[in-house]
Amino acid sequence: MGIIQRHGISSGIFIYLGIIIGFVNVTFLFPNIAGSEVFGFTRSFDEFAALFLLLGGFGTGVLTIRFFPHFRNPAKGHSGFLGFLFILRTIGLVIAILAIFGVRHWVLGSIEDATTRMYIERYYYLLPISIALATYTELLESYQMGLLRPRVSVFFREVGIRLTNTLLIGMLYFGWINHHQFILLFSIRFVVALVGLLVFTVYLREWHWTSGWGIFRHSLFKKMANYGIFSILSSLGSRISGKVDILMITAMLGLDSVAVYAVMAYIARLIQVPHEGIAKIAAPLFAEYWKRGEMEKIKELYRRTALNNFSIGLLIFIGIIANIQHFFALQKPIYSHYFYVFFFLGIGQLVHIVNGYNGAVINFSPKYRFDLISKIITAVLAIISNYFMIRAYGLDGAAMATSLTIILVNLLIQGFIYRHFRLHPFSIGMLWTVLIGGVTYFVNTLLPLSFGYWLVDLFLRSFILSACYLGLLLTFRVVPDLNDFLRIKQ
Repeated sequence: MGIIQRHGISSGIFIYLGIIIGFVNVTFLFPNIAGSEVFGFTRSFDEFAALFLLLGGFGTGVLTIRFFPHFRNPAKGHSGFLGFLFILRTIGLVIAILAIFGVRHWVLGSIEDATTRMYIERYYYLLPISIALATYTELLESYQMGLLRPRVSVFFREVGIRLTNTLLIGMLYFGWINHHQFILLFSIRFVVALVGLLVFTVYLREWHWTSGWGIFRHSLFKKMANYGIFSILSSLGSRISGKVDILMITAMLGLDSVAVYAVMAYIARLIQVPHEGIAKIAAPLFAEYWKRGEMEKIKELYRRTALNNFSIGLLIFIGIIANIQHFFALQKPIYSHYFYVFFFLGIGQLVHIVNGYNGAVINFSPKYRFDLISKIITAVLAIISNYFMIRAYGLDGAAMATSLTIILVNLLIQGFIYRHFRLHPFSIGMLWTVLIGGVTYFVNTLLPLSFGYWLVDLFLRSFILSACYLGLLLTFRVVPDLNDFLRIKQ
């Protein structure tokens, strides 16, 4: 687990740092400096670009993680795998650009009047350029994940791009660039990450720029093509199902409710950050073990990562609940009425984490087609549950529907995995973790309502609760990897 500790923890730190920078950008800097029109343009621009980027990716993200182990051999330049990815991504990019022009009337017609002019002026050149830069950036990200070196790519994705946004806002604030130049630079900001990842790949001596055409004649290619098609459809399904709650809130409750819900969802995402960080290195390891047929290693990785991530995620959940009053005090009064939006979304995140990397287990197994089925079921459940629960309970209902969907889909996936592979991520350590979490929250109820100034209260309360929680975990060796990481023995 040493490689997971090194790369997973550092990746998690970068993701957290990126979230903090992104929160400051989105909540304070963008609206107040760039202005509402430009801010709206950048939000909608990113959403449209993400949809077209699914085509540009051409399913090569998870395809790389799954099949790269079959070609990994530095002495042979990995059989031209990097060139193969470049060919596939370029084909995908051409399709994406054709789609950009093919659906231009629908896209431009669906945008609010306030930003239509900005899109008409820039749609035909900024969107293709932005997607091209993002496409090849993702190529190098997935390639470095296949090399089991994800930290630098996570840094550029989570921190580098957001810092670039901060820099651009600062340049706009000081008058060094105008709004037109800001939008232009914002649209091509992926160039920073692309250059950085390219330099790092060369530094690793992994820039094997050899032809990848030979892979098209490889015995695995038919299987790779089939897997890639399912990956594209699965990614599209995941994208749609992940936006159902926002889209239905928009239609049923209005944009003001979307703003509140989006902020609460952003806070709830903090719970999942350790899970996301470890995934960068765990996913290629699952692919490697499936390739070798090492079921015991898959079982061990499945359980240990689930316990590790759940133990950290639960601490974050408790910490947010104990300190959320400080966030409410700094925001508009309306946010304080929607604590349960965060609570239900947080429960959903914990359920997702406690079920481990079930998606990776399926994606890299011979039963990978089930992933697409699960995405379709997720979308259907999300639409039905959100419709009825938003009508009944408003924003709280949307959060409850999202959490319920996560619970039901994970039950389905775990049942499928256990039936076919006799694998599950659960352990007695999870029950002890929940018990220790309950004790920690009880300790919070015994503390004073406030230790004075909010920063002092935030620090002292977080320190006391973390010391209690981690102290009990370490004392009873509930999470062995935590003791090993800190070199604490029984």
